Amino acid sequence: MINTMIFGLGYIGLALSKYWKHQNKRFIVGTTTSQNKINRFNNIHCPCLLIRGNDANTLRNALDATEEIVISVAPKKGASYESTYLETAKTFSSVLKQNHSLKHLVYLSSTSVYGEKFGKWA
Repeated sequence: MINTMIFGLGYIGLALSKYWKHQNKRFIVGTTTSQNKINRFNNIHCPCLLIRGNDANTLRNALDATEEIVISVAPKKGASYESTYLETAKTFSSVLKQNHSLKHLVYLSSTSVYGEKFGKWA
């Protein structure tokens, strides 16, 4: 079985965990930033860890035996894009430099896509 982490059990991450759970080819662990979702996800979908995108130590430990990861994060109400996306990307960048188990990393997003602005801020 492949050890897979879904980093962000939001709308898309949760749908993916349900789909893969029925295939029974992966051992899936998910993450959330909400303590009140932990028990719900643990009992229904997959084991779930409480990890924030800027928590390098917890992420490093969680990725220790992970072979593939799907990153599916979205900002919560009131959260900045910088804290959601940039800080998470920086944390993954530093943690993955020391990781030897990961074979595949997939980043996906269901948020809006901007048109071509030729290098200018959208």
